Amino acid sequence: MVGIRKFFPYSLIPVCLALATLAMASSRSMKDPSPTVQEITETKAYCPYWYIDELTDSVIEIKNSLDATTTFTLVLRPLSAAPLILEPISISKFSTKRISLKQHLKLSPDKTKTSGRWGNGSRSGSMMGSAELTGMGPGSSKKVSFSAWTLMKNRNEQLEIVFPFQFRESKRSNILHGLWWFPSPKTEAYYSLRNTSENPVEIELTLFTNGRRLKTEAAKIQPNSSRFLSIRELLGYDIRSTIGGVRLIYKGRPGTIIGRGMLVDESRGFSCPLNLHETVIDLGMDCGAELHAPALLFGKLDTLIPGSNEILKPHLLLMNTGRKTVTVQGTVYGKDSGGRYVEWVLKPLTLEPDYPLESVRKHVE
Repeated sequence: MVGIRKFFPYSLIPVCLALATLAMASSRSMKDPSPTVQEITETKAYCPYWYIDELTDSVIEIKNSLDATTTFTLVLRPLSAAPLILEPISISKFSTKRISLKQHLKLSPDKTKTSGRWGNGSRSGSMMGSAELTGMGPGSSKKVSFSAWTLMKNRNEQLEIVFPFQFRESKRSNILHGLWWFPSPKTEAYYSLRNTSENPVEIELTLFTNGRRLKTEAAKIQPNSSRFLSIRELLGYDIRSTIGGVRLIYKGRPGTIIGRGMLVDESRGFSCPLNLHETVIDLGMDCGAELHAPALLFGKLDTLIPGSNEILKPHLLLMNTGRKTVTVQGTVYGKDSGGRYVEWVLKPLTLEPDYPLESVRKHVE
């Protein structure tokens, strides 16, 4: 477990583990004044990205959290094809269903593509897009409550990424921050953005490293559409820095644009999701705050996988998204090889505004 304490609120982004967080939401409707008409409540959730190819499937898992059967509608929106509306999905109370996208989408191999990277649509027969999930239930006495995610898995190349569905109503800011990191020369960093509204949305995307802006780009995302971004492509592949940040500002109510990113290096079987964090500014307060990561693996892996010679060296990526310099104090809690509880207090770190930092495990053996 990792605990991070900082001394300015809501301005730090931690990225350390490929954790998947299921989105939760609930919706209430007003009481129906007529006893003869049943009002239906709809709750929508959005996944900004899914991907399939000959070796990869995307499986959407939907958990019904109600004590009643709920009906769901799933709409798949490929980047290069017309939307596909699946048949209504009925899920019993407190139950889960899995939907394989390869069973509903037809791959068309492209002979002109002899090779390509995983996840960006450059491989022959690959397809990617976004998804929209609507839960429907009686509004007079029930809440529509569910969680869902998209699991993309390629067993041959040992690649696996989870993208949770997100609820527009839970968002509080139209300023988003994220990180990009190139731990190896072949690592790609991608972000996928989804417009959840019925209107075009203008966005401003800024890439920076070490407090220096590298590029600012304005774009427009069409209604109910998505946009896929490659950090290396945006920077022209002439990248000397291995770590940097991304800031996204858009016009519209919070939740109009949702997104998530990922790091991929197929040659190493490496894949890791990247969050886009909402940024709340000008709160008029100056106090400490703490962030926690619930799990962290480090050291020799043979205690978990007998016979393994691998050694895990986790990296903690931090970025100050605020306007003031912050000081960060990190603490690692865990067990040593003998099973005894131990605690390591890391050296304090000072982060300038818009200054990403990589903290590598050095003294934890």
